[in-house]
Amino acid sequence: MSKVEGIKMKDFKISDFDCKEEVSKCKILNDVMRKNDLIS
Repeated sequence: MSKVEGIKMKDFKISDFDCKEEVSKCKILNDVMRKNDLIS
């Protein structure tokens, strides 16, 4: 499940990612968000 690279950030929802279920997915999310300046 690493389809993060092909997503549109405007369609991206943090709620789609369950950090408890898959930590690696949450890490990818954070990296993507940082690169797009959506989180500090």
